[in-house]
Amino acid sequence: MGEAIDYNAEQLDKYVSELKSQGLEVYAFPADVSDSNAIDYIVDQNKNEIGPIETLVDIAGV
Repeated sequence: MGEAIDYNAEQLDKYVSELKSQGLEVYAFPADVSDSNAIDYIVDQNKNEIGPIETLVDIAGV
């Protein structure tokens, strides 16, 4: 299972759809990663809906 975050919701949806078509379980969270409040919200949402974050890979190009 994985989560993807990007400020470009349209591109994010395309990417996540492609991953899902390959049989992967992926969740999309559109957000600006430079906004700490948005990230806090996503982390809380993730914990409540999916479970705790076990591994985090940050590939932000900010």
